[in-house]
Amino acid sequence: MLTVVADADHEEHDDLVEWLGDDFDPEAFDIDEVNDMLAEWREG
Repeated sequence: MLTVVADADHEEHDDLVEWLGDDFDPEAFDIDEVNDMLAEWREG
């Protein structure tokens, strides 16, 4: 997915960028935040 987003010449680039939306930031992923959210979800 990141390869397609980064390659404006890729045949699926435009569709994927449109699907992801303008605010998609591949650098924004925070593993600690996700783990905290999953732990809270698991605990109920």
